[in-house]
Amino acid sequence: MVIIDEYLYVGTQGGLVRKHIESGEKTICQSWNSPLVGADVLEIEKGINNDLWIGSYNGGLFQIVNGEWHHYLINSTNGNSLSNVKNL
Repeated sequence: MVIIDEYLYVGTQGGLVRKHIESGEKTICQSWNSPLVGADVLEIEKGINNDLWIGSYNGGLFQIVNGEWHHYLINSTNGNSLSNVKNL
């Protein structure tokens, strides 16, 4: 669970929940309505610049900066992988 500005973020097996603290309005980010691949959120952290880092199961690492999604997934032939991110 992370609070950034007036929003509460919660990672779940079904995706990322974003809830406005005052109004209660919420959005659930899943693979069908956001760049979040794999939907299983294993870890979330607030970054130094109020960005949100999201570690997922089989989807890699995501970052949300000012509402813009960035996806980091490394698969290489030498065995390095960033598909399962459990700790940030």
